Amino acid sequence: MRLTILKYSNKLFFKLARRVIMVSAALLLLTILSFECLRFLDEKKTMEAKLTELMQTYSLLLSQPLSEGDERSIHLLTAGLIVDTDVQAFVIRDNRGRVIDAYGLDDQLSRATGLGAPAIPPWQANSGILGRVNFQAVASIQHATTSGSVVIGELGLRLSPQRIYTLLITDLTMALVLLGVISTVVLFTTRSAYIFFIGGRLNALLADIRRVERSADHQPVLAGGVEDELAFVIEAYNEAHRGRLASQQKVLEYQDSLEQQVADRTRALKRELEEHGVTSRQLFFEKQRVDVTLNSIKDAVFNIDGSGRVVLANPACEQLLGTELLECLGRNILDLLPHEDSDSLSLVQDIQGFIANGDMPHKTHEIYLRPKSGELINAEVTLVPFVDDEHSASGMAVFIRDVTLQSQITEQLTYEARHDPLTGLVNRREFERRLASLNSGFGDNDEQHVLCFLDLDFFKIVNDSAGHQAGDQVLKDIAEGLSYLLRTSDTLARFGGDEFGLLLTACDVDNALRICEAMRAFVASYRFASGGVDFIFGVSIGVVSFEPGAQSSKFVLNRADEACYAAKAEGRNRVCLSSAEQA
Repeated sequence: MRLTILKYSNKLFFKLARRVIMVSAALLLLTILSFECLRFLDEKKTMEAKLTELMQTYSLLLSQPLSEGDERSIHLLTAGLIVDTDVQAFVIRDNRGRVIDAYGLDDQLSRATGLGAPAIPPWQANSGILGRVNFQAVASIQHATTSGSVVIGELGLRLSPQRIYTLLITDLTMALVLLGVISTVVLFTTRSAYIFFIGGRLNALLADIRRVERSADHQPVLAGGVEDELAFVIEAYNEAHRGRLASQQKVLEYQDSLEQQVADRTRALKRELEEHGVTSRQLFFEKQRVDVTLNSIKDAVFNIDGSGRVVLANPACEQLLGTELLECLGRNILDLLPHEDSDSLSLVQDIQGFIANGDMPHKTHEIYLRPKSGELINAEVTLVPFVDDEHSASGMAVFIRDVTLQSQITEQLTYEARHDPLTGLVNRREFERRLASLNSGFGDNDEQHVLCFLDLDFFKIVNDSAGHQAGDQVLKDIAEGLSYLLRTSDTLARFGGDEFGLLLTACDVDNALRICEAMRAFVASYRFASGGVDFIFGVSIGVVSFEPGAQSSKFVLNRADEACYAAKAEGRNRVCLSSAEQA
């Protein structure tokens, strides 16, 4: 355990020491580099001054021997340059470009090329640590004559920077060695101070933390009699453990009390659960029964809240409205019911009144739904509000039943009850109903209606000789032809056999006679061929006018029947006005 704790302590120490040493080394290295730069610049100036001095001195010394062509004296003079360790190379040429003496160059190559330019091509610039280093120069060698100074040659000289480089490398090596020694001393010194002042107390703190992690008892950590940041941390740690122990004691007390309360409440809940067990099962079965019922019935069922939004719907809604069940939930009920009212009370107004003011809706509405499929559906909507104990509505159940087939059957039965199945004209019962409705109205004093009784002539001959199917066809043809001669407000009915009735609304006697004459002419011109025989027909028409409410409907029918018999008695195929009106 001690080694583990020390390992963690050394990590912290080396992390701190590494940063300190890196910053210190960087600062020290920067200082050394600055010093070396200054020293390099100083040595560079010294070399440049030496180059200038040598060029001036040897230009004067070589003037006399070069003018006399004394190469031996020149070699003796240049020996001083050769022994100088700073001289890297030199070359001496006469005014014709001929190399007199050279050092540090390929002498034979220089003589063979015969270069005449005063410059020295092989001498290129050297790059130093701090920039370009170039210790070379070319100077003319002049000789004084009576006519003045004459250039008799040139001297090219280059000094070696090797001495400067060697000095800099030596200084940097010593500085790095010194830096390493200082860093090592600082590292060991700092580590000793760290272990003495921090490591021991930190190890003790970590040891107690490990002990507490193993669920052992806490032992107070000594601060070591030093008032520093770590001592404050140790004291706070000890204080926290004292507070933790006190809190644990309170928690144990609260736990005992809570366990007692939980035990009491558990016994009470157990009794309540036993009491409500039967009720819960009953509620579950009731809910299951309701779900099965809603899923089984073909009527669409919606439950809406007070704002009109759907909160419950059964699967039949999808089939009836063409909208998925999940899309129905949360939407306004009016958005799901595109319809046309066929009821005197608007379904929309009824639901809107319930949502806005809580008005009790009417119970049943008949509407035409147009779902996404586009097919019109005749539906019956029943609204049943949910009323609470205070007799206020908090929601509503909407039941929608598809009564399209029922309505179609009802309409078909109603049509068959009011129309003749052979000709499609209204039958005698519907004719008498319309006559009674027209006769019971109260119109203007000048309003007049006409009732006609029609009996086909020679119809029995077709039935007896050609058969009943031929007779039925004759009746359908004549009924269709007569219908084309009438107004849309008029009513033509078949009473049975070959008898017809005609009701002309808002029509005077003269117009009625013209219409009846057109009908008689049509029947007289109609021909029916069967078995190689052309059958001809006629029609006897009795006409009577009446005013609403003046006479009973039965009386008017009897007068028209009498007028029809009178037409037959006069020879058939004619129109006869009622005798009362002729008088």
